[in-house]
Amino acid sequence: MTPVQSQIVKDHIELRLSNPEKFEDAESLALYELKYESLLELLGEENADLAHFMESDAVEFIPNSILEMCKDSTYIPMAYNTFRKEVTVYQYKGCKELPPVLTDVTLKIREVPLFVYFKAALIRYGSCADLLNMPAKILFDYVVNEAISLGASDITLSSYISACRVYYNIRKRTVESALLLSNDDLKNLISIISFKKNVDIDKRLSKSFGIILNDEYRGRVIINNTVYGLAVTIRVLPNRFFNLSFDNLNLTKHTQDFLSRVFLSDTFGLRLIVGATSSGKNTTALSCLNKVITRRLQKVVSIERPVEQFIPGVEQIDCQTDEEYDDAVNSLLRQNPDYVYVTEMSENTAKPAIRIANTGKVLMSTLHANSCADAISRLEDITGLSVDKIIQSIHGIVYQELIRDEESDMVYPHNTMLELTDGRKQKLYGKSYGEVLRLLREWEVEDSCDK
Repeated sequence: MTPVQSQIVKDHIELRLSNPEKFEDAESLALYELKYESLLELLGEENADLAHFMESDAVEFIPNSILEMCKDSTYIPMAYNTFRKEVTVYQYKGCKELPPVLTDVTLKIREVPLFVYFKAALIRYGSCADLLNMPAKILFDYVVNEAISLGASDITLSSYISACRVYYNIRKRTVESALLLSNDDLKNLISIISFKKNVDIDKRLSKSFGIILNDEYRGRVIINNTVYGLAVTIRVLPNRFFNLSFDNLNLTKHTQDFLSRVFLSDTFGLRLIVGATSSGKNTTALSCLNKVITRRLQKVVSIERPVEQFIPGVEQIDCQTDEEYDDAVNSLLRQNPDYVYVTEMSENTAKPAIRIANTGKVLMSTLHANSCADAISRLEDITGLSVDKIIQSIHGIVYQELIRDEESDMVYPHNTMLELTDGRKQKLYGKSYGEVLRLLREWEVEDSCDK
């Protein structure tokens, strides 16, 4: 390590340990949390099971009686063999304390690095007298900076048994933070996150609000109750203007051509981008808006909850509540837009959105559905409209999912598409739903083939 890194490690140990002199390998905690060395470098190949423990949220069951007998010791029960009546306990290297006396079971002691020991203690007991809680502001900044440096799309802080788990969604892969946190840390973080937001954490209702992460990023916060306590998810949103093109999104030429010809045309009607949560639907939609505004011939309005990325030239209506969102959709026609983007079809907004699409407007939206063809039944479910009326309003549908490539550590969109021309609509009117679905699936395959 460089002299600067050595000083950072020393400072980190002082910040985290109440009595650093007590531990022979105090440096291992700092090296782990600061990510100066990889897990396997710190643990060695012979301790692959410990590496799995540090990267996993799986914890073996231990009888409460054994947990209670070990509670006031520095020996942490981590595995219990029912047949052998054997308890495996973790202890940090160089511990001088005698093990607890357990009745009717055999004790198997395993020395582990300090960072492994502390994680075990936090999970089993929720706290450890030797491990100090970091100041909440320093901790929050650390989490945010780590997430941004890793390119995370969202941050999750979650109660887990008696500890707090921190992990990130990075290109459709869950990456654990190296931070070892308690539930008290989580409470302090929630206090920082919800400062001035009038959030009643004690109420068992979901909470949603926006925050400032730093000068360059905002966050969209969702707080939910879980079986262990609370889970906080923060969507990381850049403050810079959105400028991604179709090429930037790794869309195939066939998909780009379809979007340009069908989604960006002036033909009235509804365009849908469908798929699962976190499939990049909104990003693809914003790229379409970017294309529209370059023509500078139309008034473009979007209704978003909330506005995630800024697009110059689009009248972006920022909604913070369901009530605001529903009201904005219902009042949209009074703004006299040419091209409209409604971020998501819901039970309250789908009908007004379809009505707008049938009044001489080009409207694009997103929807949770498993394919282009399935979007029809999904709209039928949330609107109560007949299949014929839904088909009449739709001009085109694109389905999208993100496929992860492990070798390149990248995600790539996979798309299928469906255009509903007037000729195709005529073939669908009055047909049974089974026949409609069969034809839609045939056309989806046909339109998705790169000829």
